[in-house]
Amino acid sequence: MRKVVHHILVFNREPGGAFPASAFVQVSVTPPAPAAGDKPGGDRAQNQNQGGMMETLIATTAPGTNAMVFAPGNAIRIRAGATLMFQVHYNANGTAASDQSSVGMIFAKQEPKQEVHTSAFMNTALKLPPGADNQEVDSAIQFKEDSHITALYPHTHLRGKSWEYTLVYPDGRKQVVLSCPRYDFNWQTYYIFTKPLAVPKGTHLEAVAHYDNSTNNKWNPDPAVEVHWGQQTWEEMQYTGINYTVDEPRMTGSLQK
Repeated sequence: MRKVVHHILVFNREPGGAFPASAFVQVSVTPPAPAAGDKPGGDRAQNQNQGGMMETLIATTAPGTNAMVFAPGNAIRIRAGATLMFQVHYNANGTAASDQSSVGMIFAKQEPKQEVHTSAFMNTALKLPPGADNQEVDSAIQFKEDSHITALYPHTHLRGKSWEYTLVYPDGRKQVVLSCPRYDFNWQTYYIFTKPLAVPKGTHLEAVAHYDNSTNNKWNPDPAVEVHWGQQTWEEMQYTGINYTVDEPRMTGSLQK
């Protein structure tokens, strides 16, 4: 029921609880030299080693979220015996309600050739000082295999201000691949690349988010508090969903209906 359901994440848990393999690992972003008067290290949050997820995210609904779609010949693999888990965020509205949310899947009409992987990386050590109007929090991953990024999903809460994603290639070349200068919590969007981004083994993807925890932010629940990572909307996240394919191997085995 849309009156009480804020968002739903649907995860695929492998039979036997096996963890999906990840083509990347989370790494630290080198902090900039502190400006004059800054404390050593400043207020820049350090990264947590959270490369990949325990389950595969196969569907999302949230304010402004578009459906996950894949190029012809690409598909997510859901094995026989897998379990689908719903993470549902309800908003109380003062009235008793019931909900029977469901998920819809479109199955490949022909045997897929390329498996799409859905994963995420994040910075759970974020800290937003009271009144900070442009606090920077970063995270980064390094690819262990030649891959292609097909979509990115930046996610913060009500204090989220902007996002920028940069690829740093093994030869040192840098390329900004996604910029969201005016992030809006009401439009939580999968940015699907028209042409998937080639990321050779050893490439870094750096994600930088900025937050406004000041009185200038009209959506700020409380500019007088220090904000940390949390599931609730009045807390914060620095979370990036990522869809990608690995150049090799490709899908094998017959598709079962």
